[in-house]
Amino acid sequence: MTLKKLWIAALLLILFGTALTGIAISMEAFQELDQIYVSTAKKEQQFQAKKHIRIDLSEYELHLLPSTDERIHIEYYPLSESSSDTISIKEENETLILKEHEKNKDSFIEYRGIGVLYQWLRYPNQRQPGSIYIAIPANSNLQTISTHLQNGNINIKNLQIPDLQVLADNGDITLTQVQASKASIQTTSGEITSINSRLSNSTIISDSAAIQLLQGSYQSVQIQTVSDSILVDHSLFEGKNRLISEDGDIEILLSKNQKSSTLFTSQSAFSDEINLPAKFRNTSNPSVEINLEADMGTITVKEP
Repeated sequence: MTLKKLWIAALLLILFGTALTGIAISMEAFQELDQIYVSTAKKEQQFQAKKHIRIDLSEYELHLLPSTDERIHIEYYPLSESSSDTISIKEENETLILKEHEKNKDSFIEYRGIGVLYQWLRYPNQRQPGSIYIAIPANSNLQTISTHLQNGNINIKNLQIPDLQVLADNGDITLTQVQASKASIQTTSGEITSINSRLSNSTIISDSAAIQLLQGSYQSVQIQTVSDSILVDHSLFEGKNRLISEDGDIEILLSKNQKSSTLFTSQSAFSDEINLPAKFRNTSNPSVEINLEADMGTITVKEP
């Protein structure tokens, strides 16, 4: 046998061994996932409407959505039967507090990616373990929602919140049809996506991933990403706004309803690729101001 054939045979043996190892790991993961789905039942509680909601979680994904009645409904699916006791929910005057007391070390966390596929194949009608759903009344005296997640995504949909504070250490944040008079949206390692939302007097910051504003309205906001890009698609700006991307691009496709009295200003430390519509460059007495800053990337603003 020639040296070339020996190398090919050795390579095939390595690939075959790797494939067997992968199958064994996957089978073990599926067995543990099956045990999790069978042994853990959902937990449900409901409360009267509150002025303030505080949420502090380490390993759960959070979903905030409208309630179908005048009460707050909390539904969560523990990572395992033993981890259900780590979630505490209590009332303090006009504040509802939901907290995870200790970090879960259940196997489901290690298989979170496989778990999504597994759920779709075997339990398509069951919500995934490690998720919390909070339904909030639309016509209540709610004033603030404050959330902090260490490892998990945050999804907020169809809610009107005077003061919204969202922090995710390691996870994505998605706002869909959310209205807030004041907001602080921040993630250390994750994307931020806002879809058809209306935010005023707000800061939106992602340290290491992209920010996307899709078909919404933004008044007096600061949007900043450190090492990725900012995309604004068919969104309307009002007031004074600032968009900053340190190491990525800024791309804006304006809404057709953007006021003609809008003034764009821009600066880039190391790039000359700045493209702004001529009619927005020298606006006198502007009613809307948008300052764009990109240290390393390009700046592009397009009319619809």
